[in-house]
Amino acid sequence: MNNKNSDDDLSISANNCTDIPIEFDVALFAKDVAKEKNILSGSIDITIINDYEMIKIHKKYLKKSSITDIITFNLGTQECPIGDIYICGNQAIKNAKMFNNSVKKEFQLLIVHGILHILDYKDYTIEEKKEMEIEQNRILKKIT
Repeated sequence: MNNKNSDDDLSISANNCTDIPIEFDVALFAKDVAKEKNILSGSIDITIINDYEMIKIHKKYLKKSSITDIITFNLGTQECPIGDIYICGNQAIKNAKMFNNSVKKEFQLLIVHGILHILDYKDYTIEEKKEMEIEQNRILKKIT
């Protein structure tokens, strides 16, 4: 699931470390999101993991011993990210059921959400959540 385009210096890789089938090209979808947000260089790695691995990452880096659906890290800049996005596949499935969404759409939403976090969008306050949700919906509507 790797995608590299010679037109620019953005590298996106995707790895599915679960048994959950992914019905679309994750790297290509993320590339479309990145282009929509004018990310032209850097690298983003997207890894789909299980509950156990997500809890380990959440505890190690954020000092929380709970499950979450996505964790992102950016060691670069917003203009040239060196980002890691971890998506918990089991939580994506639970979210899809809870929000009456398809699993494919839920994974796409989480990818957009993760890329927005890499661009320093936050979702701690009601205002931040609203801004992020508006932008997620705009991007999803445009590229899906």
